[in-house]
Amino acid sequence: MDITTFKKILAEEIHSVLNEASITKRFTKAVEAYRTIQVKQQELRKKFVAEKDPKKKEALKQSLISLHKKVQKAESDFNSALKSEPIDDLTEKSQGLWANIHAKRKRGEKPAKKGSKAHKKAVKAARSINKSEGKLNESPTDILASDIGGKVYSATGGRTAQAQKTNKTFDDGVPVLKNIARAKKETVKLPKKFKVVVDERYGWYYYFDKGYWYGIDKKKYSTPPFEY
Repeated sequence: MDITTFKKILAEEIHSVLNEASITKRFTKAVEAYRTIQVKQQELRKKFVAEKDPKKKEALKQSLISLHKKVQKAESDFNSALKSEPIDDLTEKSQGLWANIHAKRKRGEKPAKKGSKAHKKAVKAARSINKSEGKLNESPTDILASDIGGKVYSATGGRTAQAQKTNKTFDDGVPVLKNIARAKKETVKLPKKFKVVVDERYGWYYYFDKGYWYGIDKKKYSTPPFEY
């Protein structure tokens, strides 16, 4: 997710929260700062992995090391602001939006290697958040539905449909939706049994199958190409 897209999504989410709950300027600023620097870190990490020139790779490595301190500070500021928020005053309607913020925070920075200190810290943080919200082992499908305000249904397929796909995901397994939107349409065979996320707002069906996330444009069908 690029910074421009993130700011647009953040603005919409913050506007909704402000209409339903009391949220301080400090927290709003902390959320934006934390997520913005995470995006910057992810983009820099991708450049580092892709770079072949040893000198340029070393320069990118030093930039990552320097940026890591800023990420830690942004995370500390976010946690401090989060603790000071009047969570008890949130209404039932606003709890879903609050959960979205937690879900995005849970992604964090991608560990360099499974089993490393950074990875263990991220896993511990994710488990802590899930337990506090009563969401144990929340799947990428559930998180996606929560993020976009959609609903998850059990579907029965077996037929074919025109779909767009991607294998690009965030750290928690949630698909990068812009990659689906930009992908070419192709005819695919739907799984016999699967979970589908229905996005009523923008008119899409999303589902995961054999390593890929698929998106089906609802406008192309008068009735769904599957039962749910």
